Amino acid sequence: MKVLYLIRDPFIEEYPTIIEEAKQLNAEVKFVHSDSGLTKSQLLKEVEDVDIIVVAIVKIDQEVIDHAPNLKYIIKFGAGYDNIDVNYAEKKGIVVTNAPGENAHSAADLGFSLLLSISRQIAQKDHEMKNGKWQLSMGNEVYGKKLGIIGFGAIGQAIAKRASGFDMSVIAFGHYRNEEKAKELNVTY
Repeated sequence: MKVLYLIRDPFIEEYPTIIEEAKQLNAEVKFVHSDSGLTKSQLLKEVEDVDIIVVAIVKIDQEVIDHAPNLKYIIKFGAGYDNIDVNYAEKKGIVVTNAPGENAHSAADLGFSLLLSISRQIAQKDHEMKNGKWQLSMGNEVYGKKLGIIGFGAIGQAIAKRASGFDMSVIAFGHYRNEEKAKELNVTY
């Protein structure tokens, strides 16, 4: 069995044992660091003889799938399938899976930190200070404000949980509706 990892450098930096753990699968494992600028022709060459593709952000479209005649399984290293032609893969008998919620806390931390940064003008004030032009600015508090969340999956729910610590009123919009979780987190659709 041959496994191709199309993985971003930050994943390997954060989880350096991934390479050694993958090699313990009793499979031939190849790693391609997609951050270094993988061309379509390079990608097509890499997939020619693989059985499994583990992918983060590289686009796995019909052309890529057709260049991998042995492909049986595509594993999305993340939640969304937006970079994989799932319908075509399934028509070819290829199983496609993902890891929903695995990065939800990290994404929610980042999202909420950006909310705080924007409201308090942290990046702007940092830039001004570094250029010797700081001016007094109060910014805006988020405490007690209303927060709108588009999408109420694992990430949206994690953001709503963080918002409760700021006594925020939370509204959500999305195709995925989890009424039980919304009630638990005091979220209104």
